[in-house]
Amino acid sequence: MVAECYTFPIGQIRGAKRRAAQAARIDRAVEALADTLDPTPVLESFGCLRMRLGWKLLAYLVGGWLGGESRVVAVPTDFDPVGAELASAADPPSDADRSYSGSNLDCAVGLPLQARRRFMSAVEGDGSPWSYLCASLAVRQLLDYAAYWHAFYEHDWFEHLILAKWPPPGAALQEPAGDFEGEPPGLWRPAVWVGRRSTTVRLYTYRPATANPEGIWMHEDRYEAGSYDPELTRTLIAAGRPATIMY
Repeated sequence: MVAECYTFPIGQIRGAKRRAAQAARIDRAVEALADTLDPTPVLESFGCLRMRLGWKLLAYLVGGWLGGESRVVAVPTDFDPVGAELASAADPPSDADRSYSGSNLDCAVGLPLQARRRFMSAVEGDGSPWSYLCASLAVRQLLDYAAYWHAFYEHDWFEHLILAKWPPPGAALQEPAGDFEGEPPGLWRPAVWVGRRSTTVRLYTYRPATANPEGIWMHEDRYEAGSYDPELTRTLIAAGRPATIMY
């Protein structure tokens, strides 16, 4: 069976990303319960996605409001973060529950024993190609949730503009970079390929020069059939201006 390709209007895709970003806004006047926040509204902003029965999302804050970030996890619906036992930093997560970012910092974050770092494994959807594209947007927004220090690989999604064509207005891009090989893609618009055993989502984004250098990235996610837990890849395909904000 040849995988079938689906595309969607760029305005629809950017609108979904914008709604997720709005749902992720934090009211700092609200006290965090046991250093946790509820990122569920981010997932709920995508009407085609929902938590599996018996699970909920929870965001553990790290480093406080200034210079802080979070780790979103899935926990059982009856889980109470107050007084919960946390895993030791000496006990790294299993291979099956490795983080999406691959960051070594995750091992130093105390998370509950019941938590799933791969929180998308507790998410389900309506099975449509659109739902898989939304899952790729959702996982990135949740990785970026409550991150107030954005000069890191997994915490810059808010800066990215999803592309429909090349080049983006105002970009100052150089030759292709990284491991990307071949001609510029013929299909810039985000696309979903649905096959019998897997679904692949590919999208291209432009990030201006801020705390990170300017660049264009290819994001490609692979989902096993029936799963909304992706294997994420991210490849720099064109570099531009260096970082303009120094900390």
